[in-house]
Amino acid sequence: MSNQKLIIIRGYPGSGKTTVGKALARESIGIFIDHNKILTFLAGIVSNDLGIYDEIQALEQAIAKKLLADNKNVIVARGFSKRETVEIYINIAKETQSEIYILRLEVSDSNLRSRVVAEERNKDYNPTITEADLSAWMHENPMEIIESEHEIDANKPMSQILSHVLRILGP
Repeated sequence: MSNQKLIIIRGYPGSGKTTVGKALARESIGIFIDHNKILTFLAGIVSNDLGIYDEIQALEQAIAKKLLADNKNVIVARGFSKRETVEIYINIAKETQSEIYILRLEVSDSNLRSRVVAEERNKDYNPTITEADLSAWMHENPMEIIESEHEIDANKPMSQILSHVLRILGP
């Protein structure tokens, strides 16, 4: 088996998926494929991804597959509430003989509510920027448990979260 890693970061809106993905990329752990950046910076879309969500996800998968085939580590962060959405990436990891790490960020409801309305979330594409949006998303997308995923307490400071993730990922 080759040494490249596919790192999946999942959780509810406001759980810190993008923040953790960017932090891992800054640590040179892998290339972060950022849904928000694809929409905001490449396409200039800041309102919503209605009608193109599946196409954006297919683009992310194609990019991940190519990078892994080129022996690069890849980080993907999305809600990934359903098992079936993660299975697509598990298959990509198998196909490219990559190690897969699935990280589920857990955050208290009160922290989620305060994070989701933070001004920082308005700087690029984020469909969930109100408490009502968050409640609707959580109701429509209950988080399914995935075998062999690592639960991360994302209520902690980012330095502690990052240390925990780096221990999981190993050398």
